[in-house]
Amino acid sequence: GISRPFRNIPGTPLISVERLNLLKLAPGGHLGRFCIWTQAAFSRLDDIYGTWRKASKEKTGYTPPSTIMSQTDLTKLIHSAEIQAALRAPKKEVTRRILKKNPLKNKQV
Repeated sequence: GISRPFRNIPGTPLISVERLNLLKLAPGGHLGRFCIWTQAAFSRLDDIYGTWRKASKEKTGYTPPSTIMSQTDLTKLIHSAEIQAALRAPKKEVTRRILKKNPLKNKQV
């Protein structure tokens, strides 16, 4: 299978389709992890969860969720006037850290 070539690459976990975990796919809730899917994995996902055209073979009464976002262009969405009006202004002032004057640790004070 595909697990033997990838097992010696550090930082490359292999996850079975039957045991998908959101914390492994998007750790810390940050999307954007690079995933490599095989054709067999996609066909197995169709068997487990089903598609819009055919029902799931393993889960009874399960349909995939519909798309939540109607506008998929994220940059256009972020730069829209409605979103920009709801955002706070960026902070302009920079706060510097104050030097702690401990003569036991900092002999230059």
